[in-house]
Amino acid sequence: MKGGEEGRAAVAEAIERARRAIGIPESWLVDVVAKRAPGWAVVEVDMLPPGGLPDLPQGVVVARNRVLAAAAIVAGAREVPLRTIDGRRLRARLVRVHEALGLAELACRELRLPPAERFAPAALRDRRFGLMGLLGDGIAIQPVRRVGPQADDGPFVPLRATGDVPPGAPVFDGRGRLAGVVACQMGSIAYAARLPVTEGRVRAARERLPVMEVYARMRSGACEWDRIEAAARRWIGHAPWDANAWGVLAASLRGQERLDEALDAAQRAARLDPDQFTVRWTHAEVLRALGRSREAIEEAEAALRLAPTIAAAHGIIARARAALGDAEGAEAAAARALALAPDSYSALVALGHAALLRGHHEQAVERLRRAAEREPYDPEVWHLLGVAAARAGDRE
Repeated sequence: MKGGEEGRAAVAEAIERARRAIGIPESWLVDVVAKRAPGWAVVEVDMLPPGGLPDLPQGVVVARNRVLAAAAIVAGAREVPLRTIDGRRLRARLVRVHEALGLAELACRELRLPPAERFAPAALRDRRFGLMGLLGDGIAIQPVRRVGPQADDGPFVPLRATGDVPPGAPVFDGRGRLAGVVACQMGSIAYAARLPVTEGRVRAARERLPVMEVYARMRSGACEWDRIEAAARRWIGHAPWDANAWGVLAASLRGQERLDEALDAAQRAARLDPDQFTVRWTHAEVLRALGRSREAIEEAEAALRLAPTIAAAHGIIARARAALGDAEGAEAAAARALALAPDSYSALVALGHAALLRGHHEQAVERLRRAAEREPYDPEVWHLLGVAAARAGDRE
């Protein structure tokens, strides 16, 4: 083991390589400790995350041979592979799932790691909250800020973070005490389920702050917009300051084609948190659906300034530019969306519309039919498909 300045330089170089490879923002690297350092009671959940979730899902040792992880990662598996900081590969048993809090409790006899409560990371001193994540050959501590005037005994701690937060990451307070475990992330806000898990917190999460219900329904792709709307309204009733709740309400109303109501909710969300990128692109989509294409482009570009890799925002721009008759601009934005998300629905629609604008009617029909098969309830696509089919002489 190298010592002194040479050793620190070697560790810094290794961490920087890992950071670049994984794509973690530099602001994560507030404090880094080698993985082999004793006492870091965090394990990797060695499962392939469901689509769209960040890499490096993890779990937190909360008692002897017990781990809490994000339920969205475990996804109902009875056995869960773990990897410890010292390189051991173990298998844990699923004990129970606290669905309302988004947590899964795991048991592993061979774990032999101390509970996370026993240590106080130096980077958290004099800070309200900090979040810990595994990073290549190291561990990074990121100071995070609580959002909103939520009571200290509420079921969730909403935290503004930089970049993607590993699901299952532990959150500590300024005294080094384990305060919660990250259950999910919506935009730049990570929701940490507050510890310890109690019946009161589970009930409060289910009845008053249905964060995990909304998260699960939005991710399922089932388009249960009426149920999402009902959950979002319960959430707003108890946390009217949370821009994500208003953004989810706007998305649910957009899904039901109640566009004027959706616009009101989206504007409320944007006023509450203009730096929340999911709020901005939801607002952009509602504007686009209302035919306000230029405003939609401006709002989507604002979202991209906050988070340049949002495929949905590029897709909104692509469809808005096609609506303005700009085939070249639509194709360029669609290409950017597809580079980030090869199955982007909006990009497919925009490319079909662009082909229609260029007079390539058969190509437009082919693309728009594929889009209609994927989203059969989008009236705009059916209108475009009808126009393209008529011009191509295809009356089927």
